[in-house]
Amino acid sequence: MGLYAKVGRDGADLFFQCATGAGSKGAYIGDTKYVKAELYSTGSQLRGNSVDKDRMVILNSISRKVAEEAGCASEADLPTAVPDA
Repeated sequence: MGLYAKVGRDGADLFFQCATGAGSKGAYIGDTKYVKAELYSTGSQLRGNSVDKDRMVILNSISRKVAEEAGCASEADLPTAVPDA
C-alpha cells in the first residue's frame, strides 16, 4: 500500500510516490518524489473493532484522489481497497 503505511494511537500516515515539480522558482514547496498523507483522529472519535483499518481506509481514499488529481495515480500504487493487516 503505497511505499509506507502506519496506523498509530492518534491517526495514520501514508507515504506514496508522486513525482512533482515546483510551480515556480519561489514556491514554498519544491520538487519532490513522495507525498506524505496524514490523518489525525483520537481514539474517542471512532468506535468498533476495526478502528485502525477504518483510519487507513479514509486516508487511502483521500490519498488516491490526491494522486489522481496530481496525475501520479499509477506510480502512487494505492489500492482500491485496503487489505487486512
